[in-house]
Amino acid sequence: MEETSLKTQITKLAYTLQSQEQYIKYLYGVIEGHESEIEELRQKNAELRVKLKKALEMASLKEEGLQALEPGIRVYLDHTTLITDDPHLNNLFNSANASFDTIIQHTNELQNIIKDQNNMEDRLEGLLDDVHNCEKYLRQELNNTHATILKTRHTYKDVYANEVRHRQHWEGLAQNTQIQLANIQAQFANSQIQLANIQAQFANSQIQLANVQRERDESRRNAHKLL
Repeated sequence: MEETSLKTQITKLAYTLQSQEQYIKYLYGVIEGHESEIEELRQKNAELRVKLKKALEMASLKEEGLQALEPGIRVYLDHTTLITDDPHLNNLFNSANASFDTIIQHTNELQNIIKDQNNMEDRLEGLLDDVHNCEKYLRQELNNTHATILKTRHTYKDVYANEVRHRQHWEGLAQNTQIQLANIQAQFANSQIQLANIQAQFANSQIQLANVQRERDESRRNAHKLL
C-alpha cells in the first residue's frame, strides 16, 4: 500500500513538472512577443520625437516671423484710417494682412499638431509602461515558476529516494524471509530424517523385544519339558 502511494506521488510530481516546463515555454514566448512590441514602440516614439522637434523648430520660426512683422502690423493698424485713400498702400497692407492670417493659421495648425503629438507620446509612454509592467510581471511569474520547478524536482528526488529505500527494505526483508524459510525447510527435512531413523530404531527394538520374548517362551517350554 505504501509503495503504491509513493508511485502515485511520483506520477503526480512528474505530471506537475511537465506542466510547469510547458508553462515556462509559454512565458518565454509571451515575453519575446512583448520585447518585439516594446522595440517597435521605442522606434515609433523616437520617430515621433524627431517629428515633434521639427514641428517645434518650425513653430519657433513662425513665431519669430510674427514677431518681426508685429511692428509693421501695429503701424498698419494705427494708420489704416489715414491711408485708406492710397490704392498701392491698401494692396500692400491687404497682402500683409493675408500673409499674417496665413501665418496665424499655420501657427495654430502647428500648435494642434504639437498637441496631438504630445498626446500621442503620452499614450505611447503609457502603453510602453504597461508593456514594461506586463514584462516585469511575466518575468516574475517565470522566476516563481522556476522556483516551483526546483522545489518540485527536490520533492520528486526525495520521494523517489524514499521509494528506493522502501523497495530495498522490502526486498531485503523478502530475501531474509526466503533464507529463513529455506533454513526452516532444511530443519524440517532433517527432522523428517531423524524421525525416520527413530522409527527405524523403534522397529528394530520391537523386533529385538519380540525375539527376546520368543527366546524366553522357548526357554520356559524347555524347562517344563525337563521337569
